[in-house]
Amino acid sequence: MGRVAAAFSVVAVTAVVLLGLGCGDGGEGGSGPTMRPGEDCLACHGGGEAAFSAAGTVFGADGTAAPGLTVTLVDSLATQASATTNSAGNFFFEESLTPPFQVAITDGTTTVSMPDAAAACNSCHRAGGAAQAAIVFP
Repeated sequence: MGRVAAAFSVVAVTAVVLLGLGCGDGGEGGSGPTMRPGEDCLACHGGGEAAFSAAGTVFGADGTAAPGLTVTLVDSLATQASATTNSAGNFFFEESLTPPFQVAITDGTTTVSMPDAAAACNSCHRAGGAAQAAIVFP
């Protein structure tokens, strides 16, 4: 009986830890910088304490997250800011920036640019959005 109870405890603790990580840092409906890749970040982070001035997700050509890329914005007031894509391919800017943006994404060798971008990158870069596709690098 002791071994069964111990095994059950290990399974229960593992489930709690996995569920906690999924919901707390990137799971469906969770929170944290790796949450909901590809969704419109500014739908929730467009105002209040957790507001971003711009945000989105970059995917590789194979459809997986593209971490470690530098996303640089130059806003309509010539303010420049950079962010690095995280393990989910997400990037966000918390500093005050004014759209439209000139955007450059680079891995240090290849650079992809876009003029006149909006702040909610994933709102256009999705199926049904104005761009009709995700942000893909390169």
